[in-house]
Amino acid sequence: MSKFKGFTLIELLVVIAIIAILLAITGPGLRIAKGRAKQVICLSNLSQWGKLFSAYLTDNDDTFMDGWFGNPNDRDGQWMYALRGYTGFSHKIWCCPEASNKALCPIDPWGNVQNEFTSKSPWGHIVHLQHAGYATEEEDYGSYGINSYVYNVPVTSMGVAKESFWAKSTNANVSLSSIPVFMDNMWCESWPLPNEGPPQIEGRWGGYGMHSVCIDRHNGVYINILFMDWSVRKTDLKQLWRLKWHRDWPKNVVEPHWPQWMER
Repeated sequence: MSKFKGFTLIELLVVIAIIAILLAITGPGLRIAKGRAKQVICLSNLSQWGKLFSAYLTDNDDTFMDGWFGNPNDRDGQWMYALRGYTGFSHKIWCCPEASNKALCPIDPWGNVQNEFTSKSPWGHIVHLQHAGYATEEEDYGSYGINSYVYNVPVTSMGVAKESFWAKSTNANVSLSSIPVFMDNMWCESWPLPNEGPPQIEGRWGGYGMHSVCIDRHNGVYINILFMDWSVRKTDLKQLWRLKWHRDWPKNVVEPHWPQWMER
């Protein structure tokens, strides 16, 4: 009978080296493919939100909800509650896959701060600040937020005249594809101002303005946005200042100084 001959140490090391080389070659490709898959899912989520907003507007004379500026004892003016009858309690489309870990929510549903805000974490809801003491449901967290200037506010809000809010989805003499409605966001709503610069450090919380949407969630210096014509597209962060956030947004905004993280 012949003796069984096993692997020598040299042969084993050669096999391990070949496997390591193959992983090094395929690893970046797999990461890129995974990132692209998440990008497609994010765009699909926002497309679904477009259908939900469109259904709501069809049922409400093409008029958006009034935000939290209406009856202070009624939370239904906020988008997540106004759309509850259309979304149900399914949480499938509330989070971009790049920011879907509920454990990383900076704020839990009862208003307790537990983590720092980052562009890779979903937001949690502050009960007493936003909802006048109303309890929140388990699903009140996400990683998309509304452009608050689309709301049909009853009074001048956040220093912007009531007449400057879009209020309706049918707006003449303006390109609807330039009006952001819903997007990747560090909070459930945003109030951008044209004189705001980007955050000097990516993902650092700087309030509810441009800082909440000027984030590198997809590792490509862009976010995904649902526009008022219900198209969805990836948008370079430097283009955010050129979008029509509200009616009086200036045509020629002076470009701010771009921090290094935006110069990739």
